[in-house]
Formats: sequence, structure tokens, C-alpha cells
Amino acid sequence: MRSKGEQALSILWFISLAGSACILYMSVFLHMSIAMGWLVAVPAAAVVLTAINLYLTRRREKAEKAARKREQAEDQA
Repeated sequence: MRSKGEQALSILWFISLAGSACILYMSVFLHMSIAMGWLVAVPAAAVVLTAINLYLTRRREKAEKAARKREQAEDQA
């Protein structure tokens, strides 16, 4: 399991990577300025990546809770 600091760093890395990719796409294919790309891409990437992170965190917590219940059941048996 990773610490909160590691999770935050990985989220920031993915946000910067996704933001850069979106800016490149918008500036090349949609002929938008780079400043407009930053205004659109970074918040959108932050929302998407935060949602993914929350989903994965909840899924991991459920798996840990189920594992604890299994261990308790084995201990009682």
C-alpha cells in the first residue's frame, strides 16, 4: 500500500502528463492557443484522475475489509 504522499505525487504526475497531452492535441489539431489549452485541459484532467483515484481507493479498501473478515472467520473456526 502506498502512502498519501506517494499517491499525491502520482496524481500530480498524471495530471501534468494528461494536461500536456491535451494541450498538444488542442494546439495542433484544433488550432487553439496553448493558454486556452491549459485552461481546459488541466482542470478536466484533474477531475478525471481524481475520480479514478477515488474509485481505486474505495475498491482497495473494500478488498482489505473483505480480507480482514476472512481472517477473522478463519481465526474463529
